[in-house]
Amino acid sequence: LNQIQVLSHYAEMNNSLTMVGFQRRFVPAMTTLKARVEERGPIHSVIVANLKSTSNLDKHTGSGILDQFTSDGMHAVDNLRWLAGSDVEWVTSSVRTLYIPGPVANDVLAQVEFSNGVIGQLHYSLVSGGASIQPGATAAGYFRAEVHGKNISATVDADRQSTIVADSGEQEIFDSKIFGISVGSEPEHWLGFWHQARHFIDCVKESRNPSSNFTDAVKTWELIHRIYESAGA
Repeated sequence: LNQIQVLSHYAEMNNSLTMVGFQRRFVPAMTTLKARVEERGPIHSVIVANLKSTSNLDKHTGSGILDQFTSDGMHAVDNLRWLAGSDVEWVTSSVRTLYIPGPVANDVLAQVEFSNGVIGQLHYSLVSGGASIQPGATAAGYFRAEVHGKNISATVDADRQSTIVADSGEQEIFDSKIFGISVGSEPEHWLGFWHQARHFIDCVKESRNPSSNFTDAVKTWELIHRIYESAGA
């Protein structure tokens, strides 16, 4: 068993309130535009891309304790799960090592079918355009989500711009920062960190488990492993 599974087991035994820091779920641009898509009915497909570059292609990134897809890419995997809003039924994937020596994956693509009919697509790459990754460190890079519903589509890049378009109308374009302006003007206010903390505090006050509790986080961990298994990695 991995550590999160053990923690989840004991948290359930002791009826503890727990939370994992998956702040992408709480990005105000993400939650607002996802809700607008859902006003027309259920979401039918979602896409999450987390793209970065590696400054030194002679070395692997990360600390070596966990591979980068597991330790860093889990945020993209969790965001895909949360946007889809259901359990995983089927996974197909490609897991590759590009440009660098050794078997450590640095380019992962997956298609995931969820039990509610949503199709999700994931691309996590350390050898694409985006903030450069130094050995032993990570950076935000380019993180973009797409949410598609009944004749409506939204895109969210919390660090840059977000958009929404319905039917054949004009696309609305927003500076993503504006969605967090009601609580403040610092990065934590538009990148989900403030809203994540607020969610945890409210859950503790109301004695209810946060959405990204340990048990739910196990499902993200399991999807990472299913992506690896599907690719034969």
